[in-house]
Amino acid sequence: MSESVSIASIALSNFRNHRKKSFEFSPKTTLITGPNGSGKTNILEAVHLLATGESWRTEDVGKMVGFGSEVSHVEGIINGYNGQNGYNSYNNSSHSSHLNHLIKLNIVLTRGSVGGKRVAKISFKVDGTARRKSDFAGKLKIVLFEPESLQIIIGDPSNRRKFLDEILKQTDNDYANSLSVYSKALRVRNKLLDAIRDGRSRRDGLEYWERAMVKHGESLQNKRRELVEWINFKTDKLQIEYQLNSISMDRLEKYREREIEAGFTFVGPQRDELAIQIRLTGQKVNRLKNYQPASLPAFQPLSAFGSRGEQRMAILNLKLLEARWIEEKTEVAPVILLDDIFSELDEEHEKMVGELIRGRQTIITATEIHKGHYPEAEIISLEH
Repeated sequence: MSESVSIASIALSNFRNHRKKSFEFSPKTTLITGPNGSGKTNILEAVHLLATGESWRTEDVGKMVGFGSEVSHVEGIINGYNGQNGYNSYNNSSHSSHLNHLIKLNIVLTRGSVGGKRVAKISFKVDGTARRKSDFAGKLKIVLFEPESLQIIIGDPSNRRKFLDEILKQTDNDYANSLSVYSKALRVRNKLLDAIRDGRSRRDGLEYWERAMVKHGESLQNKRRELVEWINFKTDKLQIEYQLNSISMDRLEKYREREIEAGFTFVGPQRDELAIQIRLTGQKVNRLKNYQPASLPAFQPLSAFGSRGEQRMAILNLKLLEARWIEEKTEVAPVILLDDIFSELDEEHEKMVGELIRGRQTIITATEIHKGHYPEAEIISLEH
């Protein structure tokens, strides 16, 4: 059975449009309502930041610092975290004895300069002690569902790679570390390729970074494959086709001349192809005039063959599976963040949302929402 780790409250100072605000959350469901521009999504962004050390909306830390301010503070109180555990050790026998432990998470954001002095753009503390991002993230598990989640289906493969990465970073500390090391090695190698092409560097500088890429790239792809196979096993409604772009010293050597000419790396997990596919029903096949039903595979790309409703249903299925994977790997229920999703959901989709949030702390934003759907929910009302 999954344990509950929840966010009890959050305090914001000069974060986006919130000059100085604090909010308390129900351990069950909290509804955040208000007109567009009132800062509803900014609250969810702050919760996401406390959980992962990152924003899903921007990579530019400075954009989260309020207008006219140099420093922003985000503080959260987490209830139920087992202080002895990291990402993937929740299943040890001491877990239950550490529940109901309160911890304070702090993040300081800047634009890189305060009072004319250069400072870190982002820094982290746990219970007042400075931490690296890798030691900070993961105290709170989350599943985010927002309008742009549809890009997992209809967007380019980078959206689907990011979907897998965000799940695995929350449940596997080694994966998070490998992704960080691989990304750095890839950036350095690409700069070296560019410099070699322009005669500014020698080729012997490549090997160190290439060996790091091979070691960590293979680990990333093995764990991505495991997650994809788990998803495909858990549902017969959709399938993820995973075409990995394998990385090895031999492949890097094979493409090196072309890569030097292009100035970037052709092979590796950053080039993996993923397609989300839908099972074709007899009725759907009959509508496809240009195909013979017998010649069609059972699954076809959802972006091309699925209706808008089927695409939304697939996202809900994936988010439900994401929550279940997190629970299975950590024995902790994630907090569900739902950002302005109800305007496009019909009754069937709302039932799936109900399944997603059942037994899990949930924070919902909406311009308008009928509390009748969530009679026990606590309400946070925002104004411009």
